[in-house]
Amino acid sequence: MKEKPILNIKIGQVIRNRRKMLGMTIEKLAAESRVNEKHLGDIERGLATIKYPTLLKIEKGLGYKKPGHLSNDEEILKLYEKLFEHVKDNDKEEK
Repeated sequence: MKEKPILNIKIGQVIRNRRKMLGMTIEKLAAESRVNEKHLGDIERGLATIKYPTLLKIEKGLGYKKPGHLSNDEEILKLYEKLFEHVKDNDKEEK
């Protein structure tokens, strides 16, 4: 079984925590962000590597106006910056 990258796990936790803090169900966030519900669940559990466009959709669904503001926690923000670099690199590789 493939090990889940720590970055996927951390970002998934941040998304889930923010969603729950807002009192949103996964179904509502999926609808608001226009992301498939199963895929969103996989992201929250750290099972899927999130791509940059999807990340932006989820942030919008969570009510953020600017990318990179899922948490005020400094450690998470540092991880988040790494994620942006990682997903941008993944997007480039796929093209």
